[in-house]
Amino acid sequence: MRYEGDATALIQGLPWGTVYPPRMPPPLPVVDGRSVALSILRKYIGELTFYVPTGSQVSATNPGPSKDFKICPDRFFIEDADAIQEAELPAMAITPGKAIYNCIGLCAYLDESTRDKFGKGTVIQWQSEYFEIFTLEVWAPTRTMRRALCAGIEVSLTPIEYMYGVRFRMPDYWDETVCFTLLDRMNISNDAARKGRLQTNFSIEMRFNVVALVNAVTLQPYTAVDVNDGT
Repeated sequence: MRYEGDATALIQGLPWGTVYPPRMPPPLPVVDGRSVALSILRKYIGELTFYVPTGSQVSATNPGPSKDFKICPDRFFIEDADAIQEAELPAMAITPGKAIYNCIGLCAYLDESTRDKFGKGTVIQWQSEYFEIFTLEVWAPTRTMRRALCAGIEVSLTPIEYMYGVRFRMPDYWDETVCFTLLDRMNISNDAARKGRLQTNFSIEMRFNVVALVNAVTLQPYTAVDVNDGT
């Protein structure tokens, strides 16, 4: 971003990325970290294979015959559609929650390990920690399919043996890490359920660092020696 104009001249303090000699700052990103994070979650769930029983037996330990299915990316909505559309089932959707920006210490922080990683003469600045509890809506046409989806979600969101939740790198957001944590679940009973559109809502916590790419220069110390003959 470029700091210029009457209003920006009133900012107190030195803006991040101010270097000497002056140079143009990196361009602003075209997508926010939240969208990148939810796109990765959609891709991850889309790669899962769920299994729905085809017989009368319903058992986790002895499931009997079953058929597999997946959630296509076009049936996983991470935000409101541009136009009203009827989703085919099974499907999933994200209902957003209130986002909170938590400060990182007393001020922003420069991640020195990213020096020149995303462009010569740049570094990543941690601005805040993004925190949101959103709702993952799970939609299915039958009770058996909804059970299969819920069972799969419960297992797939805690895949690592030494930590709760699931963490992803975000290559499209400067390799930052996002963490999704499963909090609670509710099966919804309403008119839609009685018409063959069964719904379960999962509350999921999402955390990641909001960052910016800024200009940077290295400190180049030097020593000046004044030599004279003492006269």
